[in-house]
Amino acid sequence: MKIRRIVCLLLALLTASALLVFSASADEGGSVAFASVFSESFDVIAAAGTYIGDVPAMHGNQQTRLVNVSSGTYLGVLTKDNILDHKEGPAGPSYEMSLIHISPDGQTTELLYTEMVYGTSTTVTIMADKDEDIWLYSGWANDMGSIDFNVWHYDVSEGTIDKYLGRKKPKGNNFGYSIALMDADLGKIYGIMSTGASSGYGYFTWCAFDIETKQWGTAYSFKEDHHYAYEYGYPDNNGGFYVVCERYGANYDFMSNIPDLRVSEAMTKFRSRNENANFMWDEGHLIHIPDADGAAYANYVIEPAVYDVEKGVYPCWLNSCCDLIEPRGTDYAFVLGAPEDNGAVGSFNTLYVYDKANGYEKIASAAAPSIYGSMYHLHRFFQDAEGNIYLMIVTEDSGAYMEFWRVTFENGEISFRLVTDEKIPGSLENRKSISVFFNNTSRANSVPSDICYMIIASGGTYHYVTADFSVIRNMAK
Repeated sequence: MKIRRIVCLLLALLTASALLVFSASADEGGSVAFASVFSESFDVIAAAGTYIGDVPAMHGNQQTRLVNVSSGTYLGVLTKDNILDHKEGPAGPSYEMSLIHISPDGQTTELLYTEMVYGTSTTVTIMADKDEDIWLYSGWANDMGSIDFNVWHYDVSEGTIDKYLGRKKPKGNNFGYSIALMDADLGKIYGIMSTGASSGYGYFTWCAFDIETKQWGTAYSFKEDHHYAYEYGYPDNNGGFYVVCERYGANYDFMSNIPDLRVSEAMTKFRSRNENANFMWDEGHLIHIPDADGAAYANYVIEPAVYDVEKGVYPCWLNSCCDLIEPRGTDYAFVLGAPEDNGAVGSFNTLYVYDKANGYEKIASAAAPSIYGSMYHLHRFFQDAEGNIYLMIVTEDSGAYMEFWRVTFENGEISFRLVTDEKIPGSLENRKSISVFFNNTSRANSVPSDICYMIIASGGTYHYVTADFSVIRNMAK
């Protein structure tokens, strides 16, 4: 399997190198022109050959929805948003979960499997194990007093798929946000669920699945001060994992906890800012589970929420603006958060660095940039084959333009350098907005590569496109 990975990486590097276009000038002594960063995009749903429904509304973009291995790119997507009769099935809407394969050359798209799943649109995660077989995960909190942790194993060589259900009854099942993480070296999948009502406390629950025995272990929970949502996670490569998530609840509950505050006056000021005054995502948290087969946990506040009623400033942690990456070969993690109006109007889009080797200590932070200046950004991290970290940004008002920022952390300082911004071609070039986008990442055990594989939700469908980071890296020189 190591040989397959090496061959795949070499092919990716050769393909990337071939995309560079050189032009020499006698007067200038030689110059270099670069090919487009992007491949042509195409509609994934249409290319799958069978209509499987429109893309549902997105609740965050913390899931890993595609993984790349030597046999190609595999997508785990949701379509067909249907509200079920709760008396007939689990609480929440139902969706069609689909497994789609795109060949290594990007020329062939095949729908491999579909099945109805329940819960919110945060449910489906796709991963690859050390043998490069594919795993899908979907978890939901149902209305029958339990949480369902489910994985599907797709055997690439046999073309077969098997499902393994883990139904657990921990505390606090209710509306849930869920993801899964793959620790390929240990042969473990960690199912993660944060549940709770929109008002009051919630529970953070996890359960480990053993790939060899095909068994779910014991589910563990701890009580949260409020419901947490939108988990971005990584395995810690030591039998545990960590996630970044957001505290949220009813605005009235948060404001009721502020000393000497007349809630009715504060709510009036809040509504005067033309905000949606029902819920508040006010604070980012980093949670570390040191052993997924145990109940121990640590809960760190990324940036404390600051309420200033006199100024009419109320904090909000923008969920689609977040991401998390653990750079290969380091002991730290990059956490991207968006604490808007936290004590001062307009303070948002911040990169934090955490030192994993010293108890997840926060050691640096810096404002994350954008050339478009819009408040609402869609962010994704990517690490190229040489280990360089990039931040990809799309703003809500920029159409299909994507920015590529080189991110470095040296001598305790974070720096950003804009390498290029480019319009995404093909089926996305005339789009006015992009809902969310997903890319391959090491947390799903994708093969390290210079090619960033993406699916982009826009116009009720998913668009598939790739970006070549060998081109971007040469631009940065």
